[in-house]
Amino acid sequence: MTLHNTSTNQTVQLPPAPALPFTLKASATQYRKSIGMTRVAAALGLSLVFWVKLGFLGWFISVVGIAAIIIVVIFLLTRRSITVNNDGVHYKNAFGVTKSVPFEEVASVEVFENYLEPGFGVMPRVILAKKSGGYLFSTIGLFWPYTESSKLLSSLKDNKVLLNVHTDPAQSSTIAKEFPNLVPYYERHPYWIAVIIAFLIIVAVAIAVILFVM
Repeated sequence: MTLHNTSTNQTVQLPPAPALPFTLKASATQYRKSIGMTRVAAALGLSLVFWVKLGFLGWFISVVGIAAIIIVVIFLLTRRSITVNNDGVHYKNAFGVTKSVPFEEVASVEVFENYLEPGFGVMPRVILAKKSGGYLFSTIGLFWPYTESSKLLSSLKDNKVLLNVHTDPAQSSTIAKEFPNLVPYYERHPYWIAVIIAFLIIVAVAIAVILFVM
């Protein structure tokens, strides 16, 4: 599947550009709404596999461990932010490291209006591409507020940054195929990453059970 660039700066409907500096902060609000009690109940039901295989102790440790990992990951993800000021665009990652790019070094901003996040539905995704190659940031509506993201695009457009808007339905694999330099490693090789994560979880649970019993 090929994504079609259906509109650019002339046709994007955005709110007025905010005063600079403008900062967009990641948030877990949309993620919590998307999870819902049904998903939580389903996850607990699936976790019973650990009970069958490892007993109550193994199940309890696995549930607490996985919950702790999820909480830490969400905490780190919500520490991210994007700031636009007169100097350019500045992205602070989950570990507090800030990377910047001046406006003249921005190749384009790729906006995928109908990005499909597996398990969560359709939402917008925004990727800022650098002229030197690669990307500065990649945001997905699951953790970036829609309204504030629109203001971010407005501020970029106001500073003569090219917005390429793709209205075709898009998945991670589609974007990785067409824009391989604009997605992280785990999106280019999702199956390997899934296998590694599953293996690490099993090993961690097994070690925790052994240590607790000893």
